[in-house]
Amino acid sequence: MHPLGIVPTDGREALPYALVHGESLVAAASWALTTAGAELFDYSVPFETVQEAGRVLVIHDPLCPLTPAAFIEQAIEECEQTGAVVV
Repeated sequence: MHPLGIVPTDGREALPYALVHGESLVAAASWALTTAGAELFDYSVPFETVQEAGRVLVIHDPLCPLTPAAFIEQAIEECEQTGAVVV
């Protein structure tokens, strides 16, 4: 089962929508998550709903949009293998 991925934008005003290489930071972070195998999950959904899904949750800060998808994929694998929080 694919992990869930969230790109939070609350409290950051317009910063997540600034451009990097012609794309918004939030779009670049979302691309990295989906490329790493995560299913994007609506950030406005209550956290209890996320918990009930029983899946790994990946939170990708949109202000760090150039994190390589391969790095995120490795973090997901580590979390799935160990059950630990991976930062």
